[in-house]
Amino acid sequence: MKKHPDYILWLPSWYPTEITPSNGDFIQRHALAVSLYTRIIILFVQKDDRLKIGQSKFEMIDEGNKISIIGYYGTTGRTDIIEKLLSFWQYRKLQKKLFSIITEKYGLPQILHVHIAMNAGLLALYVKKNYKIPYFITENWTGYYAQSTPNIYPENWLLNKLRKKIFKEADLFLPVTKNLGEIINANFVQVKYQVIPNVVNTDLFFYKPVEIPVFRFVHASYLNYQKNPEGMIDAAIALARINYTFELHLIGRMDLALQKKCKIANVLDKQVFFHDAVSYEQIAIAMQQSSAFLLFSRFENLPCVILEALCCGLPVISSNVGGIVEVIDESNGIIVESENNNALINAMKCMMDDYTKYNRESIAISAANLFNYQKVGGMYNALYKGIIS
Repeated sequence: MKKHPDYILWLPSWYPTEITPSNGDFIQRHALAVSLYTRIIILFVQKDDRLKIGQSKFEMIDEGNKISIIGYYGTTGRTDIIEKLLSFWQYRKLQKKLFSIITEKYGLPQILHVHIAMNAGLLALYVKKNYKIPYFITENWTGYYAQSTPNIYPENWLLNKLRKKIFKEADLFLPVTKNLGEIINANFVQVKYQVIPNVVNTDLFFYKPVEIPVFRFVHASYLNYQKNPEGMIDAAIALARINYTFELHLIGRMDLALQKKCKIANVLDKQVFFHDAVSYEQIAIAMQQSSAFLLFSRFENLPCVILEALCCGLPVISSNVGGIVEVIDESNGIIVESENNNALINAMKCMMDDYTKYNRESIAISAANLFNYQKVGGMYNALYKGIIS
């Protein structure tokens, strides 16, 4: 069977589907960026509890230069360790079946590109061994950080052995930050790497001059433990008590306990506002109508939402975790130590007091030049051409 020079096979471990529409949306944006330059076929397999035991199905979505083949397999009917083993077996069986369908129709790919090493990387290992086709790995999961919850280190030794093998056999590792590349090399496995960042849809996230009547901080997440929403709220309460005029808008989840905390402190719907999850487009509008972006995470790699905020021209206040310091400096934000509430309070005060030093249009232009579809897609395409040649 001939290798087919006009497509790259993508193997994501996470990807948006009807079951999990926002799971792996950053990978989807990478795919769109690459499809500007070369044809890609995406093979993704996911469990669907709505299907019966042993049942499977797949769908093909042809969007020209980007073809998605999404496979689903059914429940095992169990809830124990046997369920995990059976589920894994079904995953691998369907993955190989769909690979056969793809190669029968399109031929063998020139390159495989794994996004998130487990579990999709297992097929890359199989294909490289049997067909001598090289593969890359893109990774941005926070699970390689020891402080992350969850992380890979307490996992089953066999899973980590497989994960290490996937990394070692890769022709190149492509973390989205230098920090992640260093962490994996120091704590997990030695592997050659080159940074290619996450991508932003700059057709949605761009600078738009607006009149904002009161200084507005915005934050977007599911407000879970990782994001430390309590720390941001405590800082807002402290600033309200010394009569700073501002608003903090928390977008993503209507958390009742957090709302109660704000109500007791008399800042709910005065200084602190909660909003339920909204669409990607509405997040962009909320950023354009804000003054600054706030993130006080306990651990991160480099969340896309920071890049999106920068593309809207927002200066960013963030905790010093993961690779965030690789994109934030004095010209576009303030870095504070994680869980240092006093530092966060002072950073918010400084940003409000000295806001005129930030050139929002310049922040947006600089970020858009680094993280737009054409830029990131071109970086991937250059690597593809290099290994093909």
